[in-house]
Amino acid sequence: MERKQIKNYTKSVIEEIKGVQYNEDLFDKQLGELNMDSISFIKMLVKLELEFDITFGEEVILINQDTTINYIIDCIGTIMDSQMEVVDE
Repeated sequence: MERKQIKNYTKSVIEEIKGVQYNEDLFDKQLGELNMDSISFIKMLVKLELEFDITFGEEVILINQDTTINYIIDCIGTIMDSQMEVVDE
């Protein structure tokens, strides 16, 4: 899956959870800037895991308010790439 598709879906999930429309600068924002509380954060992770058929590790689940949306998108890409490597072996 292309990074652009991951970004678009992640953006739509955050907009749905927060009830706010964001522009492209969303991806450089930190969770704290989005006022993402722990419940909203878990909702976002669950939706992303279900959509992309992945499981986030501790490095994502234990992130803090300084973490950017781009970091989460990078993690999704990394997890998906590692799953593809296992399938290809």
